[in-house]
Order: sequence, then C-alpha cells, then structure tokens
Amino acid sequence: MKKILFLLSVIVLPVACHKDNIEKDNIEKDNVEATKPPKTQETPEPLKTPEIMIGDNGNWWIDGKDTGVRARGPAGEEAAQLISITWEEGKMVFTFSDGRIIRLEVEVTQTPGIPEIIIEEPAGGFVADKMQWFRLEPQVHSQSHVNCLWKLNGEEISTDKNVVHVFAEAGIHILTLIATNDAGQNVRNIPVNVRDRNYSPWTTRVYDFVRAPGQHANAFPTIPPGSTYEDVLDIVHETIVERKVVSLGAYGGYIVMGFDHTLLNTPGQKDFLVHGNAFANFAEPGVIEVSWDANGNGLPDDPWYEIAGSEYNAATARRNYRLTYYNPATDTEREAGAVGTRWTDNQGGSGYFPATGWPNWMGDTIEVGGSKYENLHANGSVSTVPFAYGYADNWPNNDVRAHIDIDWAVDAEGRPVHLKGIDFVRVYTGVFAHAGVLGEISTEVAGVQDLNL
Repeated sequence: MKKILFLLSVIVLPVACHKDNIEKDNIEKDNVEATKPPKTQETPEPLKTPEIMIGDNGNWWIDGKDTGVRARGPAGEEAAQLISITWEEGKMVFTFSDGRIIRLEVEVTQTPGIPEIIIEEPAGGFVADKMQWFRLEPQVHSQSHVNCLWKLNGEEISTDKNVVHVFAEAGIHILTLIATNDAGQNVRNIPVNVRDRNYSPWTTRVYDFVRAPGQHANAFPTIPPGSTYEDVLDIVHETIVERKVVSLGAYGGYIVMGFDHTLLNTPGQKDFLVHGNAFANFAEPGVIEVSWDANGNGLPDDPWYEIAGSEYNAATARRNYRLTYYNPATDTEREAGAVGTRWTDNQGGSGYFPATGWPNWMGDTIEVGGSKYENLHANGSVSTVPFAYGYADNWPNNDVRAHIDIDWAVDAEGRPVHLKGIDFVRVYTGVFAHAGVLGEISTEVAGVQDLNL
C-alpha cells in the first residue's frame, strides 16, 4: 500500500481546507488547518493523525479500512479524488469527487466561544437540479457578533447567513460556510450533488395579463365575448407557448411570463431576447422588468427590476407614472361629443385617447403604470424610430440590438442590482402615443428566449 499521512495537529474545529498536490500519484487532497486558539487558553492534546492510503486494489484506505472508493483507475478511467475533509459532530468527514462521503469517529476538542454551525443534512446528502435555486439555512450560534462567508468551490459567493444559489453546471460542488467571531472561526464544507436537467429555452407559462385599450382590444389573440380573466389567461398562455404574437394595447398594457428554469446571468454575454414583431422604421417599445423567486414560492410576487435601456435617464422619462382608462360604454363622466377613450393620470393630466377598442373582460376601468417614455416620432406619423437598446418589440428579432443583458437591471431607486438569474419577465407598452392610420403604439410579445441555453 502507498501511505499518505494527513498531518492534523488539530485543536480548533471545524477546519479550513485548501488543496495540496501529491506529485507522485498526481492526486489532489485537502490539507486540514484550524484557527489557532487565543494564546491565553490552555492548548489541548492534538488529535491522532489518521492514516490515509491508496491500497493495492486502487481504493482509498482510511485507518486500515477499505472505503471502496477508487483512487486509481485503469488507463483513461477517471477515479474519485479526495476533495475535502471536515468535522461534523465528532466525526471526520471525507468527501470524494464522485459525491461519496466517509465519516470516521474521532474525539474532537473545539475552542470555546467560536461560532457553532448546525446544518441538518438530508439522507443521501444535499441534492439540487442545475438552473434551479438551491437554498440552505444553517443555524449559527455565537455569544458575540458573527460574520458569515460562503464560498462555492473556493470562490466567494455570499456574506449572508443563509445561502441562495443557482448552479450552472451539473456535478459535485462544494459549498463552504465560514463563520467568524472574536474567538475564532468555524468552517463547514457541504457537498452538493447537482443533477443535470434539460429545459426549454422559451417562456413556458403566463402568470398575468392586462390589455390596455386599442384597435386589437379583443384580437391577437382572439378573445371571445363573455370570456373571464381566467379564460383570457389560458388563451394568452397557449399563444405564448406557441410563440405567436400577443398585443398589449396602448400604454401600460402588460404580460408576465416565466420559465421552467432560472435564466442565468451569464457574465460578458447578453442573456435573453423578448420576441416581438418590430420591423425597419417601426418600433413599439415595451419596458422590460425582471424578477427572481426570492421567497421560493414559485410565483412572481417578489420585487421587480427594470431593465434600464437607452432612454432610462432621458429628460422626458417619467417614473412611477400611473394612468387610468375609462370604458367608453360605461363612463358617466364622459363629455358630450368626445371622441376616444377618456384617461386621467397621477400627474394632473387627462384627455381622450384616439383608440376606443375596449377589452371585453376588463370592466369599467383599467389602471396601469410604471415608467413612461416619449416617442417623438409617433404622433400622427407612420414611422417610429427604435430606441438604441434595452426594450421589447423595438428592433427586429434577428437584430442583436434586441438582445438584453440582465446586468442592465436597476431597482426602484435606479441603482444597479446584481442578479444571479431571473425567473420572471414582465413587459408593458412603454410609450403613450398614437401612430395615425396605424393606430396606437402597442407593444407585441411572442415569448422570451434564453440566449444561453
């Protein structure tokens, strides 16, 4: 047998790990270190160093016991590497690259006062699907303030106590929690088996839909008379799944869509495309908002972040704009002889919008809002120049200027946010304008495409 001794003069637990190379066998392993206790404390006796060997049968052996885990394989065959050693509740835990874990009973002395980390591991270990949120909520107990640091495969990913992460690739990944207080630090390594999955690159569900007045109030898709909101949602869902056009109507009409996976924020690349029906010299820009499932309930009820496109900081841009349309058929305050649909807003404005088509399931009023942008090329014209970037139904689908970067997202105060991924997209018509004989400016949507799947 070939013997590999891990020199564990360990006094403080758990341990911090780093990789070391054994040149003879080209095997990677973790050296185990621990935070030194304060000099004023009495130093306990060091722990017995376990013998870790590669047996003649090519397996890892620990203290004379065959683990059954291959350390060496036939030519061309990968073998499991020892990737971490940690302490858990009086046991030394050996984690291998194929996900297998060996636990060895040891007597542990822990420095008084350092943070205590408790993680309830499910039977079979932690398992996740790639491109789905993985959440871990450890218990961290301490008599003084604790700073937490999470690492993934050695790279820092969070400073929160609880970790929420989405894995881009399948395989065995090592999450490390480092909890530090005045007395020292405690370290826990958590292997996560991330399973591979196949997903659709397109939106697969519609969660909400509100159409504003317009010439296609009950078309694209066709909405039969007497339809309820639930009926309409089913019709729009089928339309989006089939990648056909859905008209949102005039300013503020919107649609909320989701995916069967978390759409990842890929560094250095554009992430998604909202398909529309824009063509040369005629854009109908829609504002795009994104959200991730922060509360884990699978619904789009978390904060929304606007994709800050080229017009976000324009002098004519309006934030927190709210507008109410009134059904011409039931509007009791409509002026005699007035033409169009009456509207009022939260900035003292009012008037009659030329479009009179009313969605037959929407009732007496339609209230919409968000950011509003000016399209100076629209009123009375049959041409509307697209914005530079960052909007839906703005450039043709085959134009790279239609591609969207999640890193353009901002919060309600206009501050950039870093999102690991998104689960929901909301699009609404972003301009309040009429294009003469062509009717109102109305954003059209035919689904959202993940550009990196």
